[in-house]
Amino acid sequence: MSIKKAIKSIISIILSVHMVISVTPSVSAAQHNEYIDPADVWMTVNNRTNELDMNATVTYETQYCPVCDKETACMTYRVPEYTKSGETALNRNVRYSDGTCVDGTSKGNLDSGIPGQDAYYTGYHWTKSVCQSCGTINAIDGPGAYDFNRNVYCLNPCDYNFFLDFDNTTYEPYDEDYHTVTLKAGKYCQFCKGTKERGTNKKEAHDFTEVVDAQLGNNRFCIHQHCDDCGYETSEYVTAKSVITSYYGEVDGDAHTLTVSDLSDRGVKTSIRYGKTAEKCNLTSAPNFTEAGYNTVYYEITYMYDGESMTENGVSYVWLLDEPEISVTIIMPETRNETHEHDFRYIETVPPTCNTLGYERWQCKDCGALEKKNYVQMTGHDYETVTIKDATCKENGLILNLCKNCGDFNTVTTTTGAHKYNVKTINPTCQMVGYTEHKCELCGDTYLTDIQPIVSHAFESIVKEPTCTDKGYTTSTCSMCGLTNVTDYTEPLGHDYDEGKTVTNSTCEGEGVIEYTCSRCGDKMIKSTSANGHKPGAPANCTEPQICEDCGTILQLPKGHTYESRVIAPTCTEMGYTVYKCKDCGDEYTGDYTDKAEHKYTKTVTEPTCTEHGFSTYVCSECGASYISDFVKQLGHTPSEWIIDTPATIENSGEKHIECTTCGEKLQNVEIPKLADIDRTDEDGNAEVGRFSVLLTGKDGVPVFNGEVIIDANDNISIKLPNGRLLDIADPTTVTVFFAETQQPAENINISIEDANGNHATGTTNENGQAVFPGDSTNTGENNGTIGTEGEEETNTYVVTVTDKDNTVIPGCTIKVDENNNIIVTLPEGIIPSNEQPIIIIVKDQNGTPQQEVEITVVGDNDYSATGKTDSDGKTTVPETNLGYTDENGKVTVDGYTVTVENKDGPIENAYVERDEKGKISVKLPDGKTLKTSNQTTVTVLDKDGKTVKGVSVTVTDNKNGKATKSTDSKGKITVPVKSSGGSSSSSSGRSSGGGVSLATVKTNTTAEEHKAYIYGYEDGTFRPEKDMTRAEAAAIFARLISEKKGETISGSSKFSDVKAKDWFSKDVAYLEKYNIIKGYEDKTFRPEKAVTRAEFVTMAVRYYGLFNEVKKTGQTVKYTDLNSSYWAYDDIAYAKNIGWLNGYADGTFKGDNNITRAEVVTVVNRATGRKADESYINKNLSVLNKFTDLKNNAHWAYYDIEEAANTHKATKAGEAETWTK
Repeated sequence: MSIKKAIKSIISIILSVHMVISVTPSVSAAQHNEYIDPADVWMTVNNRTNELDMNATVTYETQYCPVCDKETACMTYRVPEYTKSGETALNRNVRYSDGTCVDGTSKGNLDSGIPGQDAYYTGYHWTKSVCQSCGTINAIDGPGAYDFNRNVYCLNPCDYNFFLDFDNTTYEPYDEDYHTVTLKAGKYCQFCKGTKERGTNKKEAHDFTEVVDAQLGNNRFCIHQHCDDCGYETSEYVTAKSVITSYYGEVDGDAHTLTVSDLSDRGVKTSIRYGKTAEKCNLTSAPNFTEAGYNTVYYEITYMYDGESMTENGVSYVWLLDEPEISVTIIMPETRNETHEHDFRYIETVPPTCNTLGYERWQCKDCGALEKKNYVQMTGHDYETVTIKDATCKENGLILNLCKNCGDFNTVTTTTGAHKYNVKTINPTCQMVGYTEHKCELCGDTYLTDIQPIVSHAFESIVKEPTCTDKGYTTSTCSMCGLTNVTDYTEPLGHDYDEGKTVTNSTCEGEGVIEYTCSRCGDKMIKSTSANGHKPGAPANCTEPQICEDCGTILQLPKGHTYESRVIAPTCTEMGYTVYKCKDCGDEYTGDYTDKAEHKYTKTVTEPTCTEHGFSTYVCSECGASYISDFVKQLGHTPSEWIIDTPATIENSGEKHIECTTCGEKLQNVEIPKLADIDRTDEDGNAEVGRFSVLLTGKDGVPVFNGEVIIDANDNISIKLPNGRLLDIADPTTVTVFFAETQQPAENINISIEDANGNHATGTTNENGQAVFPGDSTNTGENNGTIGTEGEEETNTYVVTVTDKDNTVIPGCTIKVDENNNIIVTLPEGIIPSNEQPIIIIVKDQNGTPQQEVEITVVGDNDYSATGKTDSDGKTTVPETNLGYTDENGKVTVDGYTVTVENKDGPIENAYVERDEKGKISVKLPDGKTLKTSNQTTVTVLDKDGKTVKGVSVTVTDNKNGKATKSTDSKGKITVPVKSSGGSSSSSSGRSSGGGVSLATVKTNTTAEEHKAYIYGYEDGTFRPEKDMTRAEAAAIFARLISEKKGETISGSSKFSDVKAKDWFSKDVAYLEKYNIIKGYEDKTFRPEKAVTRAEFVTMAVRYYGLFNEVKKTGQTVKYTDLNSSYWAYDDIAYAKNIGWLNGYADGTFKGDNNITRAEVVTVVNRATGRKADESYINKNLSVLNKFTDLKNNAHWAYYDIEEAANTHKATKAGEAETWTK
């Protein structure tokens, strides 16, 4: 090796070692992203191409090799281009890694440097490829390129479409308190890894996680800290040691105990407990001792630091000896002056201690003198060494010396220890130097030694022999790093073909074929021989070609048909096609098929419900084909607040439920107890009915006691005052109504009040929930109305009754007092007084006394208005008329005259009275009253001033052709029939031949009924007449009708499997089961939520009708076009049709399986129950009837039937007609 090359190798090794040291982290836990920028790990090598090879990203790709003339596997090397200026060498016309310019001849400046130090990524990369078949370098650039089969790299731009984002953050320890945070972010080319980056570098404090470990054996707490970011670790120790020293001494009268010395570091909390046994240490201070003895004291020391704790157990002693002896010499009196020789005797041996001598104690047996002798050397301390804290390379250690005998102790601080290095050897490779790493396991201090140079590649060669078409070559691959080189190329051998064999002989137009085979590789080569030529046959015609007579080959195609085409367009169900027909020969065929046309789908979206998936239905408008798609998940129920289905009333308990606010399905039903309908006021005037509290007070707020308060199902309140209290303007009655639950005023509550004299008044509560009776206006209701006036001089209470000429009360009149204290009577709609139909107004006071000279104004339809004044009976007739019926007092006013009809039994009511133009009066007695002498009839006539009228001709007749005529006497009276002397009657028994009165029937026989509402609307105020009705709702209707008619309570338990006791309709269904109105299905279900069909409902209606009437269905027929006698409900439908319940449809069908609508339901029920709406009454009383927002007028065909079904009312029936008196 030359000196120059040796120097370069040494420099390369030094640089490599420097790189390894620079990239080796001081702590192995430093974090790195998987992505690595080549500039961060760049390896420098002397040769430019070798350096690019060392730092390249290598991939295997399939590319076209012009040498092999086929697609082959290529090994491709890509390296980012780094220049000092950051601009690509291509800007200086340099393209190849050896400095060669684009022209392939001249040289230029590469401006190369060391990446990461003085060179920067340009956005280009160097590329080199090696064909793995022929070994040609850069073969893909073509034989004419400079780099073709030359070991150089070529510059190419990095495509920014293949750049990836990256974000790398690394943490490196800096010192004990900080680490360095390096943030690199940007984009890199995913092929060469060239990186466009931005970076920051800053110091941050360690993010330590601290773990405290209690080490009782070492009398310490170990505090270990680990940085979660950079991995830096540190440990320190906190001493936790208290020394309990025993006491040794003599009894001196003082108390003695143990000595405690706390050697723990700051922050350690020490807690000591003492006891007489090891198992029971519960004293907070050491016990004291004063008497001689060897006393054992057990202790338990708990050390706590930063939430961790540990406990040390031990024992110490308090040893007290007797008081020291005092040598006493006793001199006997008789030998005081004589020398005494002691006779010492052994008593005991006192053992030595750590710091006192041992000895024997002797005593003279004669004089008792004591003496110590035979001393023994003190034992000295026997120290036991305890390591409190080990010395480390960072801090001093601490050792405790504790005497095992007496407890004496001392501490010794040890010096800082040496590093404790772990050694790891990294062997050199062909890409990396070797070295030995020394790392202190305590503090992390690191250094490198024994740096070894990079070793040579360990190439293993594979020889590929040349073939007929491919070169031979040798591939050398390093077994350590995988580096591959291709060398020793040899040219292809070429083919060695045989003599060949005939594969195909020559034909008329086909060449013959001879096949040659290579003896080495088996490659086939084909050569041809000349064709023989055709022998033409007959010429081609329209349908037949000209053919060769030898080989049959078509020499000339048929001339072909001259086709005319007819195009059939495609539809969405059939393909399109073209029919071709030759105009010459008529040949025909079908071709040119086209795909079916696209369906013209119309999309109908079915929104999801709580329980059903949503979906879209696509229907083709052309052919009707359809499919379902676009499913949407069901929504699930959304529970509502409690909803009142049927408010609790005075008649029935109510029901409330929780339902889904989206789909309306009921989720839970609860019964509401029914409300009280009647109560009496207590001593405070309070009563409670329904959902209201009612207060009755008189003048000045005085409570009204024992008043009867009644509420009906429509929250109308009726009050009957107690005996002794009348409706009197001088002492008005105030009614105050509150909601019982909230005590808020109840506004617009209809009040009807009556006193003991039958005086009535009506009113409505104001915004304060109050109504005062009598007021200045009221409604006469079903009887009369009481009003009052208050003047400065007098007050008047008027009880007003309005009747027709038959003395039948006209209900619903409005009466009020005007500013002149006159009474205005407003008649109900449709009532217009006339001479034939006059109106009678009767005015009395609260005590029943007629009020005379009261001016009355009557107002009716069509701007009708008339006035009159009451007579002595408190009556006035508007307009004055010549006919009428007597009232309960037997009185009637005709043409201003008051006519009274009576017999010995009292006043005769409903006698028909008429005054003709001549002033004659005719009286027709009512049914049950006859002219007879045993009970004579008396007629009295008074004028307008109440004076008797004499000489008026009065004719009285009865319904048995009895008749009597007589003129009034001076008292204005006649009495008929006149009794004869023999006691016979003078009345005639025949009809009058002339001047008779044509009498109308007094009253038609009528039947009074109460019709209760049996169907209701919805909470939003609608009726929804075209909506279907469920089987459960139909059952509820018939249950109400039957229970009303029979006077029973709806109850029972259903046997149907799908009707549960908690269902709102369960009792209705069970009630109908009892009467066989419903029978359910074969599977023993009722299917309550299923819509009821027209046939099912008619069947239920016929069964209901059969409970109260005789039903004969035999022989009944019907001509509906969609029904035949085998239909399951045919007999019921035929019966209902023949008694007039059904109409069917205009097309002659009945459509029994169609769902019945709510409007159709009420029509059938009304006909089955004989109910017919009073249209006139409904038209005039819309404001007080139940009505619906979707039925604002009678335009709907079932309007009046719906009103009949939805309103509880009293009705008077005369034949089929029905008159409401609600």
